[in-house]
Amino acid sequence: MNKAIIDQHREANGEAKLSHDQWLRLKEHQRRLRKALILEAKRDLFEKLAQKQAAIEIENESRLRRMYAWEEKKLLGEAIKKEEEMRKREKEHLQKETKRQKGRQAFKQWLKESLIKQSMEQKIQRMQAHEKKSFEDNEKRDKDNMKVMAKIAFKEWKERKGEETRHKKKQERMEKKRADLE
Repeated sequence: MNKAIIDQHREANGEAKLSHDQWLRLKEHQRRLRKALILEAKRDLFEKLAQKQAAIEIENESRLRRMYAWEEKKLLGEAIKKEEEMRKREKEHLQKETKRQKGRQAFKQWLKESLIKQSMEQKIQRMQAHEKKSFEDNEKRDKDNMKVMAKIAFKEWKERKGEETRHKKKQERMEKKRADLE
């Protein structure tokens, strides 16, 4: 029916004139048609805006998800780096501690060996000193014995010499007496 009215309107403009009632109906019809077209345009526009808004929301959600994923990845990467660094520091600490303990053990072993060696050297020195002292004491004793023996021998020799001298003097006296007697 709308088409018919429009056709009539075309005819009216071009060929014949419309009556007032027809003209009012035509105007009313145009007004409704315009209103319907505006409503349809508004709906289309609203639909397009809703679709754009939905696309924007989807894009925003996608961006947000990507941002959260990036942030999560970054935090995870930082946590992994911190964990690796902590493990590295712990490993270095353990290595240093092990090295320190080995050093202490080596020092203790060296000190123990050094003390044992020093003790043995002191024992050897004491033994040598004791042997030297014993040797010197023995030599001194032997020397003292030799002196005593020499004194005894000297006394014996002196006594023998004295006796021999007395004996010689006695024999000389006796020989003198014999020679005087003869």
